[in-house]
Amino acid sequence: MRAQEVPEHVSGERPEGGQPDAGPPASSAVAEPEASRAAPEEGTSRARTPEPDDLFYHGTIATVNWSRGDGVVRSDNGREIPFDFQFVTMIGGRRRIEHLLPGMRVGFDVGWTSKGLRITAIKIYD
Repeated sequence: MRAQEVPEHVSGERPEGGQPDAGPPASSAVAEPEASRAAPEEGTSRARTPEPDDLFYHGTIATVNWSRGDGVVRSDNGREIPFDFQFVTMIGGRRRIEHLLPGMRVGFDVGWTSKGLRITAIKIYD
């Protein structure tokens, strides 16, 4: 093959006879992508998060300052977002701000205030 010639299967051109190249059988072309899309075997396990599938952002309580009445949540992507006790709505079974402890996994929602991004709702995961 000369350097300027391109194989038929790459260029998509018809051979000199005018008939399109049949190419590989359809079953072999389809079998490989399906195998790569197959679900994992039952024996393999995926890492699961303790949080349910809800629409909250997820993170960890980084700090709680009881004397000032505020705290900080570190989201799963590493951003630290503050909250103020009097402006947070507690959601779920444990609905008291006293239940918040550093290191605790929580779901949260955010809102914009005059001081920037703040947490407006916190849900404690058991």
